[in-house]
Amino acid sequence: KAIVVAASSFARNGFQLQRGFFIVESDVVFVPVPLSHVFGLVGTYATILSGATLATLVKYRPQTALAFLNDVRATIHMGVSTMFVRELRLADGNAWNLSSLRAGLVAGASCPESVVLEFERRFGCRIMQSYGMSETAATLTVTPLSMDAKGRCETVGTLVDGAEVKLADGTNEILVKSSSLMRGVIDSTGELNLDLDDEGYFHSGDVGSIDEAGMLSITGRIKDMIIRGGENIYPREIEEFLYKLDGVKDVQVAGIPSKKYGEAVGAF
Repeated sequence: KAIVVAASSFARNGFQLQRGFFIVESDVVFVPVPLSHVFGLVGTYATILSGATLATLVKYRPQTALAFLNDVRATIHMGVSTMFVRELRLADGNAWNLSSLRAGLVAGASCPESVVLEFERRFGCRIMQSYGMSETAATLTVTPLSMDAKGRCETVGTLVDGAEVKLADGTNEILVKSSSLMRGVIDSTGELNLDLDDEGYFHSGDVGSIDEAGMLSITGRIKDMIIRGGENIYPREIEEFLYKLDGVKDVQVAGIPSKKYGEAVGAF
């Protein structure tokens, strides 16, 4: 779908990332995600606003990325969960020196706790998580660098300035208001539509929880929910458990048809 977002929204969220990471002119920021996507745009803005050096690749491959991180002495690594997973697999037993890294940012999808902890243990950098979507020019939350590793694994952090979130009654769907919210979606007739509820909230389709400290956690997607004998099950909760088992390198959980329960839980 064609989403219309103001350039100022990307600049605003880039500033939020710059502030959250304490990015300074001497930093080298590795942004391997496509610069045409919201994550890449915000990462680019964060780098430019701080006067830091932007490092990127024409095409991402984990082996190329590890060598590149080593060569340019990158200090910050932005990427999606899959990138960190693949880099960890390749780095085992190899001689790449990533000691220059001080922080990493995972966005686009939550990263398994085991991956965050192993990446931090092996390379000595702190991994933060961020939550957002194309409709909000990416960044809605960022986990503070000062949080301990467990806290940074379990939540996607606190809201950035100008963002507001509440949970829908019954479903815990994340409802959003933000100063970086899209102008709307262009439909098949060329009209611009902004679909908000009666209170002005955008419905994200994500399900989450908010703790006493205001930290947001993402538990799943409404459309991914498995209904087993009337019980609602979110795949990510099971995936997090399975990732901790010896011998499991990657896992996906989804509903499969069941005559007895309607749906059963399948792990692949």
